[in-house]
Amino acid sequence: MVSRQDIELPSGASTAINDVAVNTVEQAVEQAVESAVIDHPAIYLPDASFLLEGQFERVGFDLVITNPDGATFVVADYFSYSPPPNLMLSSGPGLSPGLVMAKLHLPFGDDVMFAGPANSANALEEVGRVTLAIGKVTVKRMGPDGQIEELDVKRGDKLYKGDELVTEGGAFVKARMLDGTRFHLGKNANAILSDYSFDETAETGNFEAYVIRGGFHYKSGKIGKMFAGLNKNHSTISTPSAIIGIRGSELDGDVNEFGGTTIRHTDGFLTVADINGENPVVLDTTGNTSIITFNGVPAKFEVATPEQIETLNQNLPPPDTPEEVLDEDGDEPGTEEETAVEEEDASQEEPSADDEEPADDEEPCRR
Repeated sequence: MVSRQDIELPSGASTAINDVAVNTVEQAVEQAVESAVIDHPAIYLPDASFLLEGQFERVGFDLVITNPDGATFVVADYFSYSPPPNLMLSSGPGLSPGLVMAKLHLPFGDDVMFAGPANSANALEEVGRVTLAIGKVTVKRMGPDGQIEELDVKRGDKLYKGDELVTEGGAFVKARMLDGTRFHLGKNANAILSDYSFDETAETGNFEAYVIRGGFHYKSGKIGKMFAGLNKNHSTISTPSAIIGIRGSELDGDVNEFGGTTIRHTDGFLTVADINGENPVVLDTTGNTSIITFNGVPAKFEVATPEQIETLNQNLPPPDTPEEVLDEDGDEPGTEEETAVEEEDASQEEPSADDEEPADDEEPCRR
């Protein structure tokens, strides 16, 4: 059990690398861990199994974390802190108070430390739908009885604010938000859809998610277009070692078994900071730019290393096929029958260059 007296402030760390190109991981670590100051209170967990795989439970004012082996770690009086401490590993990754609340599936605000669970299914707020689910994919959410329920996920299922998605083994899941934003998870991933809003008439919206482990892909939808030209993030993806502010972007990422984060920037504008929002680095050049965090501090690579690319490719969900690419106007995903009809119509509207009809004993070729 950990009490108030056990809290300490992490020392060391460094300013992030903004303008200095580095060619090796060793150079990045050497330059990125020298002078940054992290002044948020922290409690250190025994190992990564509690941080990345633990089950979280509130017992009175205490936070109880149980790892997959059944061992427990109690943070005494966690819910009486203001602000609550980060839960950290000595190597740098940690869980912010917001992520802890998301794992508990409890409301969390700037002036509300804890509140009761939703007591009605009507409290669920739809944010999107599943467009593809392969393998064992589950979702955790607060049920109408106030208990967390775990359900299998399949194509076409609705997703709600606060949903926690989990993929097991080589499974993956692809989701599309109401505005057309795409959020995909690869193998052995765990992510929470912590916040979402979209009002096309008022031209407002935001997307927020926590990725606790595994590979992920993000591509902005209408929200990104509404914020085009504005000096303001419209989406945020947080991990145990980074906060990624997003403006009209497309990116790939991975959170490894130690909580470290790698980001490959494809399009738009990204700001990557540590879990306290400090030591930011900016990615504003499209192409093979990547970020990897060491000791909780972001470091910038102008060109992704072969090791980073290999890791991302191993853990990311597969890219969209032509059949999976949905309308850019943010329509909800259709049924399989509707998709088949759309494909057939497209093949009829776009004949091949030689415009040959298939032989009687052949079937038309579809994409």
